[in-house]
Amino acid sequence: MRFSTITSWFRRRKRPAKHFGAIHVVARVSDVPLDSGRDFFIVRKDGRDVWAIFQCPYEDNHQLRVNLSKQKKPFWKCTVRNGEVSLSPSVWLDYGCKSHFWVDESRIYWFNEWNKDRSKQS
Repeated sequence: MRFSTITSWFRRRKRPAKHFGAIHVVARVSDVPLDSGRDFFIVRKDGRDVWAIFQCPYEDNHQLRVNLSKQKKPFWKCTVRNGEVSLSPSVWLDYGCKSHFWVDESRIYWFNEWNKDRSKQS
C-alpha cells in the first residue's frame, strides 16, 4: 500500500472530532494515572520519547503503551504539533478488542472505515 494512497484518503474524509484532550509529558510510566481518560501521555527519558500511553479508543477499560524508542522494535513515531498528537504507523492490536486505527492530529481513524471506503471505490 502506497503512502500517497493513505494520505489522499485522509484528505477526502470528513475529519472526526478530536479524541485526545490534553497531551502530557512525564518522566516515568508510573506518573501516568491508571485511568487517563482522553489524555495522551508521552514518557520522556533523557530527552528521548520512549512510550506513548493512552486509553484504548475502542474499549476504555484498558490502557495502551506504544513503544517510541528506536532501540526496541517495533517502534512508532510520535509527533506533537499545535497541541495535537499523531502516531505512525497505525496501531493494530492482535489481542483483546483487536482494534486497528491511526492517530492523526489527535483524531482516531478506524481501519474498518478505510476498508469500507476502498471497497466503495472498486
